[in-house]
Amino acid sequence: MSLLDTLLDPENCENIDLYGPDGEDVSFEQIAVIPLEGTIWFILHPVVPIGNMQEDQALVFYIEEEDEDRLILCEEADMISKVFDIYYQMLAESQAQEE
Repeated sequence: MSLLDTLLDPENCENIDLYGPDGEDVSFEQIAVIPLEGTIWFILHPVVPIGNMQEDQALVFYIEEEDEDRLILCEEADMISKVFDIYYQMLAESQAQEE
C-alpha cells in the first residue's frame, strides 16, 4: 500500500512513519485530509514533539505529484492558514451535527 493510499484510507488508525531530513524516523498521528486548490493537504501531529514544537502543534504536508510516496512539508504561511481554517470549519460543523 502506498503512502497516499494509507493516508486516504478512512479505516487507517495507525501512525504514519516518515523520515526527516537527517534520516530519523518520525511518527505522526493523522489529524485531517483537506482537499484545497487542486491539492490534497494532510495535517499531521508528531507523536513526539519535534525541535521547538509545542505539544498541541501540527504540521501541514502535501504529496509531491511525481512521487506518491513522498510528502512535502508546507512552509507557506498563507497556505497553512487556509488549510487550518478549513479544518476548523469542518471540526465546528462536525460538532454542531453531534449536538
